[in-house]
Amino acid sequence: MIPAPSLPPGTTTVKAAEHNPGTMRFRRAVPMRSEVLRLFPPGVRGAELTGFPGRLPLWPTEREAVSRASEARAREFAAGRHCARSALGLLGLPPVSIPRLPTNAPGWPTAIAGSLSHAAGYCGAVVTWRRQFGAIGFDAERRESVSSEILSEIASESEIALLECESSHSAVDLATVLFSAKESFYKAHHQAYGSELDFLDVAFRILGPDTFEIAPRDRSDVPVDQSEPRTGKFLIDDTHVVTSMAWRPAGNDAARVVQ
Repeated sequence: MIPAPSLPPGTTTVKAAEHNPGTMRFRRAVPMRSEVLRLFPPGVRGAELTGFPGRLPLWPTEREAVSRASEARAREFAAGRHCARSALGLLGLPPVSIPRLPTNAPGWPTAIAGSLSHAAGYCGAVVTWRRQFGAIGFDAERRESVSSEILSEIASESEIALLECESSHSAVDLATVLFSAKESFYKAHHQAYGSELDFLDVAFRILGPDTFEIAPRDRSDVPVDQSEPRTGKFLIDDTHVVTSMAWRPAGNDAARVVQ
C-alpha cells in the first residue's frame, strides 16, 4: 500500500488539510494498474490518481512553479507530484521535492529516471533506476481529444494516411495514440539528451495491436546516436489512451528500447 501523502517540511497536518476543505484526509495515489504497468519492462514502478478535487500539499521548492497558475492547473501539478513521490516510495525511496526545471521537466533525483502525465481528471507517474533504464516516457490523454485540426498540425500527410488505413483501432483513437506516443518519446528523448523536438521532427507508425514506432526525421543538426527509431507500447482503455517508452542507459545499448 502507498502511504498517505507526505507533508513538506514545516507543514502541519492541519495546515496541509486546508487544501481539501472539510476533510482531514487526502485522496491517495494507488499503485499503477497492472494493465498500464505492463506497458513497461520489469523494474519500472508507478502510481496513479483519478479525481483530485482538492490541492495536495507541495514542497516549498515546488510551489513557485504554480504561483501564478489557475487553481485547476495547481491541483493537477500537485497531484502529479504526489503520484511521483508515491511511485518513488515503491522503489523504497523517502519523499523528496520534485521541482520544475527551467525546461519545465520534473527534476528527478539523480539516480532516478521518471515521467509523469496529467489528463482530464487522471494523473500518473512512473519511475525506475537509471542504472536499468536511462530514460522513460509516459503519457496519458483523454480518448477522442485530438481533433482533425490538431492532427493536421502534429502529423504529416503520410502519417495521417497510415492511420486511416489501419484496421486495428479507429482512426480517432489512433490520432490520440499518435499524439500521446510523440509526447512519451519527447519526454524520454529530453531526459536522455536534453534536447527538444517538435511534433513534425519525428514520424509515427503502428507496428502491432499495442506497439508503435517513433523515428526521428533526417536532420543534419541531430547526432546519429539520437536518430535511431524507438518502439513503445500503448493502451486504449474506456476513457484514456496511455503510451510508454523505456530506453537502456547510455553505454548499455542506448540505441535500443526494451519492452
